[in-house]
Order: sequence, then C-alpha cells, then structure tokens
Amino acid sequence: NVPCLCMATLSSSMLPTLPAHTVVRKRYAELFQKYDLQGNGTIHKEVFGHLLVNLRVTRVEVVTATLCTIGDVNGDGWIAYEKCLAFLLDTCLGHPMRAPNVQHLVTEFMQALRGAGFDRTSKIFEVEPEIIRATTRARQCPRDNRQGTAYVDSIYGEERAGLARLMLSYTWGYPVGDVVESVEAYCKNKGLNAESSYVWICCLCINQHRVREAAEKGERISFAEFQEEFGSRVAGIGHILVLQSTWHAPRNLTRLWCIFEIYQAIHLEWCEFEVIMPPAETESLMTELLGAGNLNPLWEAIARINVSSAKATVKADKENILLSIGKHTTYGAVNEEVQQRLKECFASSLESRAQSQIELCKAAAAGSLSSVAVSAAKLCNATAEILSKLEKSGQACDLLEKGLSVLKLAGVLESDTGAMLQQRRGMVRYRSSDPDGALCDFEEAHRMRLASDSLMTLQGADLLRCLGSSYRGRKDFQKALQTYQQALSIFETLNALETSDGASLMNSIGVLKSLTGDPEGALLTFGRARSIREKTGTLLTPQGAKLLLSMGEAEEQLGHIAAAVLAYEDAKSVVSKLAMLENAIGREVQEHLDAVSSKHELDLSPKSSYGRHSGSFSREPPRQRSTLLKSAVRIRLALSRLARFQDERQ
Repeated sequence: NVPCLCMATLSSSMLPTLPAHTVVRKRYAELFQKYDLQGNGTIHKEVFGHLLVNLRVTRVEVVTATLCTIGDVNGDGWIAYEKCLAFLLDTCLGHPMRAPNVQHLVTEFMQALRGAGFDRTSKIFEVEPEIIRATTRARQCPRDNRQGTAYVDSIYGEERAGLARLMLSYTWGYPVGDVVESVEAYCKNKGLNAESSYVWICCLCINQHRVREAAEKGERISFAEFQEEFGSRVAGIGHILVLQSTWHAPRNLTRLWCIFEIYQAIHLEWCEFEVIMPPAETESLMTELLGAGNLNPLWEAIARINVSSAKATVKADKENILLSIGKHTTYGAVNEEVQQRLKECFASSLESRAQSQIELCKAAAAGSLSSVAVSAAKLCNATAEILSKLEKSGQACDLLEKGLSVLKLAGVLESDTGAMLQQRRGMVRYRSSDPDGALCDFEEAHRMRLASDSLMTLQGADLLRCLGSSYRGRKDFQKALQTYQQALSIFETLNALETSDGASLMNSIGVLKSLTGDPEGALLTFGRARSIREKTGTLLTPQGAKLLLSMGEAEEQLGHIAAAVLAYEDAKSVVSKLAMLENAIGREVQEHLDAVSSKHELDLSPKSSYGRHSGSFSREPPRQRSTLLKSAVRIRLALSRLARFQDERQ
C-alpha cells in the first residue's frame, strides 16, 4: 500500500491509505465516468461526495472541501477529474524535500508568470507576492493544516512535483528567466529528463506565508534551528547547483547565505557540487574564451569572495553566520576554500566542454574541420590556463597536446592559434618548474609566429615577454634584455604600451634591471608600470600587488627603507581590498613587511609612526608623517628620473 500523503498528520486526519496507483486510477476512472453525465471530465461538487464514499475515503466533508479547492479550476462548482486524481495519488505532498520538476517550471510556472503580467526579466523578489503567495493563499497547507501553503504544495502529481534530486543555490535578485532557463539547460546538457528532475528552490519550497507571518510578528526562527534544517536538507538532497550570473560579476558571490551554502556543501563528502549559468551567460563566456580569452573578470570576482563583507538581508543572520564560522575556522580559510572549489568547478566544466569540442573535430567534415579545430584549440588554451592556476599542470599539458593535435589534423598547426597553444604550454611548464621544457615551447611558438607572420602583434609581444623571462631565469641576461626590448618595440609600434599587458612587460624589465644591479633603473621602470596600471585601473589586482612588491624590493636594495615600507604597505592595501590577505600573495606581502620590520627594528603596528626606529624616520603624527613621507618619496623619484633622463641624453 502507498500512503497518499507523506506527512502523518495529514494522512491520518484527512485521507486514508490508498491502494497502488494503477488500481486507484482504474477504480476512480470507472466511478468518475459513472457520475460524469456530461462526459467532459468534470462532475458537480454536490455529487462529488458520493464518489468519495464509493472510494472508501473517510472524513468525506473535509476531503471534499480540499478537493473542491483543487479541482474546481474555474470556480463554477464543477470539479476536474485529473486535478483531483493527481492530488489523491501524490505520495510526497507536504514532505520537507518536496520540489517542483523542471518541466513544470518551464511550462506552467512561466505561463502563470506571464499571465500575471510579468516576464523572464522579472526578479524573484518581484514575483513572490503575486505568483508564489497570492496563488497559494486560499490553499490548505498539508504541513500544518492552516490556510496558506508553500507553492510546491499547491501543485500535484509526480508530473509536477516529487522528492528533490537537486538543490539550487541562488539569490532572489536573479531574473526568474535566468533561474528557469539555467536548470532547463542543465538538464539538457546532462541528458536528464525534465519531468523527473525535481529541484529544491527555497522561494517555491518554503511556506512564504509562514515566513511573512513570523516577520510581521517580529518573530524569527533561531539561527541554530535554521542551520540544522538547512544542513539536513543539503545532506538529504546531496547535489547542489550554484547559479552564477553574470559570469564576470556573479551576484550570488556577494551574498553571505550563498557563500555559506557553498561552504557547507563543500564539507559534505558525499555532496555533489556544480556551477551552472543561464544559457545567454554561457554563450557570452564561450565568446570571450574563443575571442580575447580574458577570464580575469571571473577570476577577480571569485577572488573578491569575502564572508566578512558579504551582504545579508537580515543583520542577525550575518552576525550568526560569522559567529558560527568563527567557532570552527577563520574567515580567510572559508574564503579560500570557496574560491578554490568554484575555480575547480569552472575548470571541470570547461575541460568537459573542451573534450566535447575535440570529439566534434574527429567527426567534422573536411570542409568545416579547420574552423572547428581552431575553436576547440582556443577552448583548450583557455581551460589549460585555469588548470595551470589550480596547479594541475599535468592535465593542462595533456589538454594542450590534444589541442595541438587537432590543429595538426586540420592542417593549421603553423598558425597564430598554434603559436598561442605552444606558448601556453611553455607557461604551464615554467610554472611547474620545468624551465628547459618551457624554453623549448617558447622558442617553437616564436618560430610558428615568424612562419605565420604574426609576431608583430600584441600576442607576439606577449610571447617575447615570456621568452625574455625564460632567458632571465637561465641568467642569460643579455638575451633577456634583447627579447624584452623587441617586445617593447612592438608595444610602442602598436601604440599599446598603456595597457595591462604593457605594464606586465615593464614590470618584467624592471625585475631584470634589479637582477643586473641597476635598482635605480628598476625603480624608474616600475614607476612607469605603476603609472600605466593606475591609468588603466589595473593596480587593484594581484598583478598590481606584485608590482608594488617589486618596487619595495628595489627600494630596499637602495637602502630607502621608508620608501620600501610604503610600497609594501601599498601592496598590503591592494591585497586587503581584494580579500586576499590570507592567500599566497597576501602572505608574501606580510613576509616582506615582517622581514623589513625585523631587520631594521621598526614598529609597523597601526598606531605606530615609525618613531621607534633609530634612523631618519619622522616623529610627526601618523597621518601627517605618511603624507609627508609619500611626498618626499615621490619628489625623490621624480628627481631620480630627471637625472637619469639627462644622463641618457648626454
């Protein structure tokens, strides 16, 4: 026997235990046809009770009232057969894991939304009062027998709702269309049946009437109770979909509850975790990957995840979440774990897509092979960059090798794209401590660019920067300088030095000058790189922080300790704003500050004005001293640049 309702209070007080579905459907159909005198699938509510008596349903009056609410679609007293049958046979009505399926969201839910004057761009918080609460206000809740139910308990039958297999992490600020289209695309991409894919979405699965009632009374569920219920739901469903939109500035990563959901899911070993996006955002991301290939906005958005500054609608929720985190770990550790997992999810998703593209190449017709191969190779390149940043150099090199193979198969290996992949492999090898392999790749990429006449491009200049750094690592400073100068010439010819890539080149040249015993020249070059980053708005990036570190090191070489401290403090300010103090770059900055403090016996505490140093530091108030010191450093640098310029002219 299958109980018609899972919640014990309802099955005992309202409806009996019914036999198996097929038996009930057959018996119900026979009786309904007996009373359906018009033959249109409806019977009048006055004779509906007789039908229920024949079905041996107890408490006929209560059940009749409930089913009339459900089956009387037009409010004319005529009850629809299929509507009632769906209710009677629904085995999980009122279950805490009950969720709508994707098919219902795509069809009936979106139709109701449009019928109420909304569209796909309407936000969840905008449609909640009119669609989610208004349409369920008159329904009896199967969980507490009170008026007003959760949206999911107002739809019946397994063709609409069932026990959740997926849980969506999102924000109420997302457009409804983004939510629905994302889960629909996920099902299509995974080959899942939309009718059997039930997705737990809090706005539809929690009784918003009770939430509103509690808010109006000033009552709130305790955080401990909410966390326990949420944790059990995550564990019970075991598969979280994190919805990110837009791809370059995901709104969910600024919301504390969303970050906390991800963190909790990470710590459940059996919980599967995936990132999804609306189709339009996926298309935009693919366009970027196959074009400029700039994933920095996405990487920076993930790097900015910071639980301490994330937003929460309810102030008490934020306080409780931070308190909960503080009992077990640090904010920085949470930030780093969430960032790492999101990056891994993106890498895994892109790697799967790249593998699919490679398979397409094998099946492509000869006429279209070239374009398909180039697209696949570009995707391999972008994915390999991410894998390399995640220190998965083996996977990155394997993927790049496959990308080079499809280019060779299509006869377009000696091309701009081929050189790009060859360079990427060199960069991966360089990061994984294989300088010899890296140099071979860079030199091969250089040959390819010469052969394809693509060296005099920004991509060619970037290759020369990498090649120069490879020579620099082998202490072949002469070759390194010549290669850097060739790259600089290309940037200047293309009028592209005032860019982030131009700043990176200047930083590389500055490092070379420091290594060759020219800290003054290094500072001038670093100063130019900083000026470019300030103009292009790229100083507040990890690359900007590394530049400031290099400037501090050069100042230390010259014995300018105050200026070095300022540069390190500026670097610390950058990583602090990026919420990366506890990341590798943040730790490196702090190590430099600790080292200079220890070496020169400085007090670098927030209240200090460097007054305890026995050298030339000022005893002005901190803010005044900082302003004077920065001005003095800038004047000294300007005079140094002028002297350098005059020497060069002479």
